[in-house]
Order: sequence, then C-alpha cells, then structure tokens
Amino acid sequence: MLRPDYLVKIFAITNFLKIKENIGSLFLWPAHRLSGNILKSLADFVLIIAFCLGFSGISFADDPGMPDSLAFGNPQGESLIIGIDDDVDIPIWLKCDEDIAFVNFCIATENQYIPLRVGAFAEGTLEGWDMQTSIPADGWPTTGQTSQAFYGIADYTLPDPNFINTNGQWVQVGRFVIHTTDDTQAFGEVSHLHHGEDPVQGLTVMFDPTWSAIVPAMKFSPLQFITTRPPQFVMPSADTLITFNNRYPFSFDIIAADEDGDDLTLDVDFAYSGYDFDEVESYPGYIHYRFSWTAPDTCQAVLPAVFTVTDDNDASATETISLDITPVTVVVSSDSTLPGYPAAADIDLIQAGDNSIVGAFSLLLIWDYQGLTLQNVDFGDELDGWGLTNAVMDPVGPGSVRLIGLAHFQNDDGQPFHQGTHRLARLSFQAAGDPENAGTAFPLEMPIDNLSMNIVADSSGYMTFHPELDEGSIFIMDPGDVIIGDINLNGTPWEIG
Repeated sequence: MLRPDYLVKIFAITNFLKIKENIGSLFLWPAHRLSGNILKSLADFVLIIAFCLGFSGISFADDPGMPDSLAFGNPQGESLIIGIDDDVDIPIWLKCDEDIAFVNFCIATENQYIPLRVGAFAEGTLEGWDMQTSIPADGWPTTGQTSQAFYGIADYTLPDPNFINTNGQWVQVGRFVIHTTDDTQAFGEVSHLHHGEDPVQGLTVMFDPTWSAIVPAMKFSPLQFITTRPPQFVMPSADTLITFNNRYPFSFDIIAADEDGDDLTLDVDFAYSGYDFDEVESYPGYIHYRFSWTAPDTCQAVLPAVFTVTDDNDASATETISLDITPVTVVVSSDSTLPGYPAAADIDLIQAGDNSIVGAFSLLLIWDYQGLTLQNVDFGDELDGWGLTNAVMDPVGPGSVRLIGLAHFQNDDGQPFHQGTHRLARLSFQAAGDPENAGTAFPLEMPIDNLSMNIVADSSGYMTFHPELDEGSIFIMDPGDVIIGDINLNGTPWEIG
C-alpha cells in the first residue's frame, strides 16, 4: 500500500475519533434513540458496525488509474468543456478489484463558478442501491467551496447482494450535476474540482462486505469554460416531432444563430442515406440549412435526426428532431348487424403527413355475396367538387365494387387531398336473412393481385402506388345476444341517440 496523502490522514483520524466517541455511549442509549443521537450519519453508522465486528483497518489505494480508484469527470483526467448558465454532469468513475458494499462520494466545487448544485444520480449497479444525497455544504472543506455528498449501501436483502466489483475496469457508477455561473467573465476560465468534505457524511470512503474501509485514490477533471457563448438553434424548437408520409419527398428548415457573431457550421447525423442537407443562407452569426429526404415505402418508424451547430471557437449546441414516418392509409370500418338487417362500412383515406398529395384513387373491395348484398354507394362530401367519382358494380364478379375518383385541378372545390382524414365513401349492405350466419364475420377485403388494384396517385398522376390497407368486416350477431335498447348494436343498452 502507498503512503496516504494529507486528506486521507485527516479522514482516518477524525472518523476514528468519531467511533471512539460513539462507542463509549453505544450501550448507554436505548436502541430506538441510536439513530437520532449517536449515529450522526450513514457513514458513521457503517464505521461503528465495522469497529464492533472487528474493524480490519483502513486500506489506502494505489495511484489513480489502479484499483481502487475514483475519477470525477473522466478516467483520463481530461478537461470537461462547459458553458455558462448551464447544467453540467460530473461523471463518477470507479475502478476496483474487490466487492464494494458501501460508498460515500464527496466533491467540492468553487462558488465563484458554480452557484448551484443540482444533485447526484446513480448509474448502473448503484441504481439498485439505497442511495442518498446530502444538502450542499457551503464553506466545506474551505471558504469559497461547497461540498456535495452522494452515499449509499448495497441491497443486503437480496439472495445475492448487489455489490460492485468492476474487475479492474473503469465503470461509471453515478454523476453529480452542477449549474454554472451566468457571468460572461467566466468565458475561457478554468474551475477545479476538489476533495470534498461534507460536515455530516465526511470524506470520500468505500467499504467492502466485511466492513473494511477503503479510501480510493482520486483524480479530478478540470472544468474548462468555453471562450464564447455557444450558438443556439432558432428553429425547429427542441425535441420537435414532425410527421411525414413515406414515398413522398419532404423537407424542413434548420436555423441557428450566434450572439457573438461567430461563423457557424451545421452538421446532421441521420441513419438513412439518400437525404440532402443544403445551405440556404449563411453569414457571421447566422446559418440556415434545409433537410430533404424521400422515405422509402418500407420505412415506417420514428427516426432521430441529430443536428450540431458549431462556431469557430468550437462552442457547439445539439438538437434532435424526430421524424415520424407513416404510410398513406386506406381504412375500411367494421360494423355489426342481425340476419336480414342493414349494415354500413366507411372508407377513409388517412394522410398523417403534410407532404403527401392524393389526386386520384382506384379501390376494389370484395366480400361474400351470399352473406352480404351491396345496396348503395355514397361518396364523401369532400369529393363533390372532384372531376370524376364512379362506382362500378361487380367488376370481378358478384360481391365486388370498384370505387374511382379523380380530382378537378381547375376547381377550387375539387383539389387533391392533403394532410388529414378524408371520407371517400360509405357502402350500405343488407345482411342475408339466414340465421345460420349468426356469429360470422364477413371480411371486406381489398386484394392486390396486380399493379392496378387498390392504388392511389399524386396530383401529377406519375406517382401511383398501393397505400397501406386496413380492411374491415361485417359481423352477424345472434338475435339472442342483442342487448335491449342497443339501437346501434355496439353493446350499450338503452341508448337514446
């Protein structure tokens, strides 16, 4: 073991004195009063248990980089680049070659640069521990600094307690979160992390399952403030979700600006290929790009596009835009009826994205003509101004209908469909009176046997494709299953409208 440094000596002495002080009174206090009067902290509690069980001494760690070690920031000790008036994560990295059952992590930050300590959060195995944070202690361990403590213990109630052993590898086990000053004089400055000392929890320490104390070697990454204000995104707003239909081209603009008037560059990270990212306008302190892409018909997902704007001082900002890629869809509704009674099915065109245009359709529906008879076809009101709407009965034999529509491009009331849900038609059926059909669902199918079956087209007519199809059915109920007063056969009794 290597010689402990000055702070480690203080820890060993002060905590050992705490133990002696508490042990002297340990048997003089009722058990229910121990936590409030003697056990001043969780760290003291563990130390006292260790003493009572045969405290095997304090183990001092090797130099940083060898077990047992902690790194606040990053294991390499490299600077963390930070901005002003911003939340900053200080990762906690652990390297050990033995089981760890208790930890107390403590760091101190400089009040001049860090006016607020947000808290601390567990990562990995520590998420299953009982972890606590202490109230930040101003003036600890010295004037001008504030200490934060993050401490906890493994879950001993588990059959196999969740001790930590990194097997000699650096593993992130938590993070402190701080908030930086908004003073622009901090630009380009360096603030340092220090050994913390919480007035209640004490210094940084760990224990193994046998309650042997381990004081790890520690390294602290400097906090390097950027030299200028980072650029900011102007549009779209952060975490925007934009919905587009596949097959159709779409685009949206990305604009960023910089208060300092620095030259800017803008980059995108996107998983798919074939997109365009073109500059629209750029001058010092301002940049405007356009992202364009046509999603293939096989793409139905929410995809992140990550944009990064950087100024010529390497200050940067990142924004993620989510692209919800959906198909153009034709939906046929379902209905229920009784033998010999009417039923209806609505046909809707759904365009969730604002980039799709539908100016024509040819839809074929088929069904069992022995169970259902088509009585009438009513086209939707939005089609009143279209140049052509037609229903062809029995185009492929009994029990079929072809619906055709073509927009009127010179008529304002007959324009192609854009984003929204559009009622194309309502089909009115009569169910056969055969009581043997009770309990049967007759599908309303939309086959795709060739390129001309069930298609829609854009306004040019050059892009023709099969939309996503959501087929419906007509279910024949048994008269004995009908609820009294259920006027629309939806299972709700005594309806009045």
